[in-house]
Amino acid sequence: AFDLSNATTLANALTGTGNLAQMGSGTLILTGVNSYSGTTTIDAGTLQVGNGGSAGSLGSGTGTITDNGMLAIDLAGTVTLGNAITGMGGFNQLGAGTTILDGINTYSGGTTVSAGTLEIGDATHGSAAIAGSVTVDSGATLRGHGTIGGNVSNAGTVMPGGSLGSLTVNGNYT
Repeated sequence: AFDLSNATTLANALTGTGNLAQMGSGTLILTGVNSYSGTTTIDAGTLQVGNGGSAGSLGSGTGTITDNGMLAIDLAGTVTLGNAITGMGGFNQLGAGTTILDGINTYSGGTTVSAGTLEIGDATHGSAAIAGSVTVDSGATLRGHGTIGGNVSNAGTVMPGGSLGSLTVNGNYT
């Protein structure tokens, strides 16, 4: 468990069967290739995967990610999160790469696509979903085959599916 009040980068790999918890108001930045198989919990603050490059990952566990703070992805490559993300926290796509959310996500804190691409469900995960609203910043892209439960505020690009596909927005689109 990490109880941080500032930004701290952890480059070492987290391994084993233990759990990861970010509890403080600060930011824990994971830049190691992590293979821990336990749960991931954000009680407060930010858990950030990567720091703009290609290094950084969450563990190999298949359990739910509990997000009551902010989960941020800042990678240059492509990462897929198949685990469901729950809680009252938010999600921020920071990096120039692509993050694919393939789970049925019920976190309620909203989603921001600040840079790169956020994909809600790839071609084989059309049931993927996020519960809240999404803000797409200029230069960023939102795409996928899944469902967005809230509003979409778009200053960037929204691309439903692949060549032919659908991205369902249950709220308003502006």
